[in-house]
Amino acid sequence: MTTASPAWTADAWSAVEADGRVRLLAAACISLRLDATACTACRDACPVTCIEVAESKFVVGESCIGCGHCTAACPTGALAANGFAEAPSASGDGTVRVECLKVPAAVAGEHAVRVPCLGGLSPAHWLALVAGAGPRPLIAVDRGWCGQCEVAIKCGGEHPARAALDRAAQLAAAAGLPAEHLPRMESAPLPQTLMPPRIPGDAPAAPSRRGFFLRIGNEARRAVGKDAAAIPPPRTLRAEPMPLPDRDRLLATLRRLAEAAGQPVPAAAFYAIDISFACANSGICTGICPTQALSRYEEGDRAGVSFDAARCIGCARCVATCPEHALTLRPADSAPTGELPLRLTSHVRHVCRECLQLWFGTIDSAGDGRCPTCRRNRAMGASLFGRS
Repeated sequence: MTTASPAWTADAWSAVEADGRVRLLAAACISLRLDATACTACRDACPVTCIEVAESKFVVGESCIGCGHCTAACPTGALAANGFAEAPSASGDGTVRVECLKVPAAVAGEHAVRVPCLGGLSPAHWLALVAGAGPRPLIAVDRGWCGQCEVAIKCGGEHPARAALDRAAQLAAAAGLPAEHLPRMESAPLPQTLMPPRIPGDAPAAPSRRGFFLRIGNEARRAVGKDAAAIPPPRTLRAEPMPLPDRDRLLATLRRLAEAAGQPVPAAAFYAIDISFACANSGICTGICPTQALSRYEEGDRAGVSFDAARCIGCARCVATCPEHALTLRPADSAPTGELPLRLTSHVRHVCRECLQLWFGTIDSAGDGRCPTCRRNRAMGASLFGRS
């Protein structure tokens, strides 16, 4: 029904923070594949603004506090942070509680899932915890500390987990989970005096042995003109299919939940794209699509645009860059069925009677037999010199 992104191995991830707490899958990073302005989600989410991205360069600075907000914000799952891989276990009252690491272990309980920050969990991660909890309720515990925490600057007054948790609950409900099993947040305030100033387990006061040698190695590489991170250039990254770890996890978990409930995979996890007859088959949308959800095909005397809904993250770059304004992005009416990608357009091959070049367009778009470029040039000449 849906296609999966290419497999990746553990050695494809590289440490981009000196103590190894943040790792990068360069092939999945939109900014590294296109340009640094193509996606700023991780930089926008970082509460200490310590992420630097440029061509073939991705660095997480020493001020990193290990909150994981960058990993939760990444639309593809290109980043991973330590401390977010715990599997849920049942507590004494049959619930699974997710707690911040700042909450003392004695208060959270030995069965709690403890993470550096609840805001470091993406909807896909929350869904994975829901699936692991089985029939037990999953509760995100709000201790009332977020407003005074060092990561609060980017939370906008809301609990940092609220948006991702609500999205996970929406998808879980659409997959058929009963209301009593949906993830939810509960308030259980603790005195502010119990809150440590920093997230436990973040960067030590003195550099770790690993961090020390990593920094020395980075400085040595810079001294000989090499960047600190061995990241391939954009052209090399774009030559391979793009992995989508977070998207794959979300769809795989939703499929499990839906199958267990006897329901189809919900449409809420997908987008749809409509392309009008204004499409000139320029291929700009397929070239700008960061996840290769849109692709170009040619077969015989026809060519057009294909769409893989399993790979679409809803960024709308294609809509914004289409010169004919022919694309519309919307929530899908149903989950895709059958083989992907689907062909959205089919343009017939023509030979331009003026430049004699091959071009693809609809039957009606052939018009006077000229290709779009020649028609534009002739129209421009007519406007300038008053002749056709």
